[in-house]
Amino acid sequence: MSYINPVPIMRRGHDTPEMSRIYAMMLKFIKFPCKYFQLWNVRPNCGYFFTGSHWYGADQNQMAFITAFMSKYGDFDEELAGITREEIRDMCIKTIRYSCFTHDTGPEDCVRVMGRNKLQSGTKWGGNYVPWPGPRNKFFQSSQVGGSITSLGFAVWIMWEDLDEETRQMAYNAITDYAERWVNY
Repeated sequence: MSYINPVPIMRRGHDTPEMSRIYAMMLKFIKFPCKYFQLWNVRPNCGYFFTGSHWYGADQNQMAFITAFMSKYGDFDEELAGITREEIRDMCIKTIRYSCFTHDTGPEDCVRVMGRNKLQSGTKWGGNYVPWPGPRNKFFQSSQVGGSITSLGFAVWIMWEDLDEETRQMAYNAITDYAERWVNY
């Protein structure tokens, strides 16, 4: 697989007052989700944010994208963020791994943690698990995963050089599974 480093691309045009304000808001924001990060002991070097079992894997994949961005971009202010850039980087990698292991393409025994969302807890994400019978429900559930896959893809792209080969392969499997499902739809 060829790789284009996204960090120089992300830095273009970042020295505007608007981007500085947005980045400062992200630095303030990151304190909140980091308080709700937990390690997942089913596989090594894994963790999750919040309850770990929201609809369509959105909670983990969006946080993977945000933490990937924060770990590579901008003038990071540890005091404002309340956490180091290295700690955010580690949370990002752990979240990517959790997401990949609990995706439909991950090992069968790797399911999301039990949380408040009883329909998603203890299941895989990716659209192949559907808690309600019927083809319309499977289509709907499966079609909603696109945003999560996109967030996962961006996070993996940003963090590519920091990921081990196992994680890269699992991410590739999750992303191509979704793409292949819809390519001829």
